Amino acid sequence: MEGVFEKLKKAISISRPLFWLAPPFAYFLGLMLGGTLRGPYETIEFLLLSFPLSFFIYAVNDIHDLAGDRINPRKGGMWGMRLEKKDVQWAGKLAFIFAAAILFTAALSMNLLHFLIALFGILLCYFYSAPPIRLKNIPLIDSLASGGYGLVAFALGCSLSGSLLFLHPYVILGALCISSIHAITTIMDYDIERKTGERTFATVLGPRAPALFAFVIFLASLYALLTSAFPSFFLLLGLCLATLFSFLLVLFPKPHYARMAFKALWVYAVLIAYYYLLKYVVLGQWQSFAEEFPFARLFWVP
Repeated sequence: MEGVFEKLKKAISISRPLFWLAPPFAYFLGLMLGGTLRGPYETIEFLLLSFPLSFFIYAVNDIHDLAGDRINPRKGGMWGMRLEKKDVQWAGKLAFIFAAAILFTAALSMNLLHFLIALFGILLCYFYSAPPIRLKNIPLIDSLASGGYGLVAFALGCSLSGSLLFLHPYVILGALCISSIHAITTIMDYDIERKTGERTFATVLGPRAPALFAFVIFLASLYALLTSAFPSFFLLLGLCLATLFSFLLVLFPKPHYARMAFKALWVYAVLIAYYYLLKYVVLGQWQSFAEEFPFARLFWVP
């Protein structure tokens, strides 16, 4: 019988630590742009959106992909461990506990909009992998749902002030950029998932379709940023790279090239995100956000 320490190691691996950062970062941006100062409540919710949320998402995914993961050579490392049948029960229970903790914390806010967003997010994460809906097997919807994770986390942050900023076109474009990254991953897995019979954006519509989707979204986002009053250098550089890589994938939609593009964009995004989390969250300099990124004043709520 496995001890607590062994299960903890497995839980960390299942949760894919490299993906802990994105939802808390989106939540943090929602707090800032919604005008909510970070206090004890916001800090707890921020932390729940890291390891606990990631474990919930990927444990549900791994439980329902048990058979396919056995023959997936990409499984392991940053993509999580191969779940065994003996892990299903405890992983399922822990995923339920984390989901309940997120919903309970959202309810404590006494903010109906905030709670409904949290409920929608949990249901989206669950039905992305779980039958009978299994959104990950519906082409294009699989990528749009992936972008929805970031949008939900952002909406949780800004809704604490009652803000509907998450409906702003720029925010929607940002979520679609996350969807575009997911679309690129379907090209990465094209050969594997075609063999296993998985229905994804790439396997159903061909690998060029998700590349074209990503290119159009990144190009539209780049145009929106360039036509704003004060474009951010780091964001501008990232979108230039993403637009270039996705255009090359339209021309050469090969899994190998998709892996290279994904890794480059992910490393860039993680480095920038950790820098700003350290500066604004850990060091508490977030009131200078609008000064460093003047474009945020387009929808800043003081």
